[in-house]
Amino acid sequence: MTAVTKPKALKQGSKVALLAPSSRPPSLVEVNRCKAMVEKMGFNAVVGKHVLDAHGYMAGTDTARLADLNEAIEDESVEGIFMLCGGYGALRLLPDINYRHLSKNPKVIVGSGDCTAILLAVHKMTKGMVVFYGPNLDDVVDKRGFEILKGAVLNEAHLPSIDPNSDFNSAEHHLKSYCHASVPEDVEGVLSGGNLTSLVSLMGTPYQIETEGKLLFLNDNKERNDILDRWFTNLTVCGAMKAAAAVIYGEFHDCYQRGAYSLHSIFELIVERMERLQSPYAVGFPLGEGGRPSVLPIGIKARLERENARLTFLEAAVEAN
Repeated sequence: MTAVTKPKALKQGSKVALLAPSSRPPSLVEVNRCKAMVEKMGFNAVVGKHVLDAHGYMAGTDTARLADLNEAIEDESVEGIFMLCGGYGALRLLPDINYRHLSKNPKVIVGSGDCTAILLAVHKMTKGMVVFYGPNLDDVVDKRGFEILKGAVLNEAHLPSIDPNSDFNSAEHHLKSYCHASVPEDVEGVLSGGNLTSLVSLMGTPYQIETEGKLLFLNDNKERNDILDRWFTNLTVCGAMKAAAAVIYGEFHDCYQRGAYSLHSIFELIVERMERLQSPYAVGFPLGEGGRPSVLPIGIKARLERENARLTFLEAAVEAN
């Protein structure tokens, strides 16, 4: 079993790097909003030198984006790395990330979307460093998202359970959530997963995910259903889906047919596949990426509970600072 290395919890005044290893943030205004928000959390926010560079659809050249990332990794004064946004391009950086330094000096790293590639690569190449699948800063747009992100990186105790059937009626969330689940009994395992498109892009590389006995969580945003079904098929054919102890699917915000030939909804595609596999699963879980926010630490033990399909964390994600 992979050993677990946990970063130190952030504290008030911790220096946090704000980076864009994939696409470019839309504007300086948005970068400044994210910086002000992180400073309001009590951290000392520093913005990467190249986050507003432009190179095709990316935030500068591979060399520039990698320089920002490795500089933050190698700077001993930087305790955390928050991703500003997702998009495209993170995969190109993986061979040259300074994993060796992170192995010796773990840091809190938070991101999602395309940045899932970096999270999973870091977790694997450091042989078990806990990383955080949580909102990119451009997705933190309300008080709830703010508090969830802040609490996850400061909390030295176990994070609170995630109940997908909670009622989030509030000023920010005028909705009642819904989760469909097939969990015959409580299932325990180590958490791993992230953005589906990004995760599948790692298959066949040294950074591909290991799912044996894991609680595998998957999500995506603004993607066509037939393309997502192709990624589900990839994970099924290679055995990754069946090897998992259970699969937790997100809300797949704004994912629908969009000109696809199939008339099935994303949830119909998921349920049909999981019933065929006869594996425990939950659909409609709050995993962020346009939906309800949450933070899932990759690499810690958790339990998917039969009652309400609640996800309970069985250990802390960070060490006391």
